[in-house]
Amino acid sequence: MNFCRLDIENDMWLKQATEQDWGQVIQKCTDATLEATGWAPQSEVSFLLTDDAIMQELNGQHRQKNETTNVLSFPLISFSRPTVPENECAPVLQNLDLQGFAPPVGGGFQAPTKNLDSQHNNNQRNISDVDDIARCMLGDVVLSYSTVLKESKALGRPFLDHVFHLMTHGVLHLLGYDHENDSEAFLMESLEILVLQRFEIPNPYV
Repeated sequence: MNFCRLDIENDMWLKQATEQDWGQVIQKCTDATLEATGWAPQSEVSFLLTDDAIMQELNGQHRQKNETTNVLSFPLISFSRPTVPENECAPVLQNLDLQGFAPPVGGGFQAPTKNLDSQHNNNQRNISDVDDIARCMLGDVVLSYSTVLKESKALGRPFLDHVFHLMTHGVLHLLGYDHENDSEAFLMESLEILVLQRFEIPNPYV
């Protein structure tokens, strides 16, 4: 079983759900996301629920951006970036049918690389044999309440649905998924949609 740590740094989060409820949310999100990618080792993920001031500080320290954002991920393992061939990608996901969808072979569970460099976390490490580790610490996911609330209202989506999407997005980043090009974005967004469908949360990309 995966283990999730929860730190609620801003009490505004508790207006939306209790600490126990948030604990259940992050557990369900983590388990479903790791399962969707085929990631097998028992893992640990930490979640920090904070607000714009802390998020802006973290964004400045680790990404050199003096502004807040909705979610940040700080991986502790360096992965090869999972991807799919360009000719298998669709430019948009509006018409994507995920019935029976499964991640392509070579997805997020592939072995970590030997690259120790990280623009996000100087303590990022590598694992030569993940299966030999009792619990694999994947890293941290941080969300900012004010920004997430503003986005959910602007998008017309329920707050908890938007949070679940961003948490899924953050966990995928811990496994090396990214969206720097169409191929990477296609795979990452497809996995997000797949996880959200499991909890009857509508496709956020339509």
